[in-house]
Amino acid sequence: GRVAELIDTPQIRGMIAKIREHKNRKVVHGAPSAQTKSGRYGVKGPGAILLALVPGFILWLAREHLESPIASGRYPMLASLGSWVIFILYWSSASIGDSTIARSESRGARLIHEILVNAAFLLLFLQMLPHIPRLAHRFSPASTLLTATGLALQASMFVLALWARFHLGPQWRGVIAILDNHQLIRSGPYRLVRHPIYTSMLGMFVGTAMVSGELYAWLGVVLAAVAYWRKIRIEEQYLHEALREEYAEYSRNTSALIPFRAILRS
Repeated sequence: GRVAELIDTPQIRGMIAKIREHKNRKVVHGAPSAQTKSGRYGVKGPGAILLALVPGFILWLAREHLESPIASGRYPMLASLGSWVIFILYWSSASIGDSTIARSESRGARLIHEILVNAAFLLLFLQMLPHIPRLAHRFSPASTLLTATGLALQASMFVLALWARFHLGPQWRGVIAILDNHQLIRSGPYRLVRHPIYTSMLGMFVGTAMVSGELYAWLGVVLAAVAYWRKIRIEEQYLHEALREEYAEYSRNTSALIPFRAILRS
């Protein structure tokens, strides 16, 4: 018909031939193509679709869930949320060392910890999502002093985490791990407590709960405490088995999370 005549033209046939030629082109003399060079970073297929949807999802989230906190003047909670976002972005992007891991926690153990911590985060910021049913009960009194103290505590615990990670250096890992050349760190905050990073994480949870004041935020603190209590038990077992008497002596003289023994010595 008329459509076939319009399509079947020399120009159209030439374009189809070029497309086929480009599709069937092969790498010459072993030189990598542009796709091969960028394959490590390129996003194709469903991944590209999801990546394209991310900006729209962020706009929807801001419109649906952040307008209410802003309109109601919940700026302290937004400040607390912003601090957590900055902390998580830094914590995820900071480099780690190249030391070989001799032993690490199982995937199942790691998964349990991630579920507990993520659930704690959800409870911590549940009031930012007004469309989700919540435990509408205030646990701590509404107080400007309490809110300011919570934000200050969160900021100070952020600094403590950075200080501890600096002293761990290349031995830091996002999972419980014993390295082939594992050394006991006693400098910086490790002079005061055995697990200053976990102290800082729990302190940041408490700081946000003080800002929120809601019951479910404090339930998030309890859930986070359970998660890190469990993680400390596993990590201490690994360290005792790897460092033996050295770590046993360190444990006798240094508190786990709160520097009670350091205070008594001073």
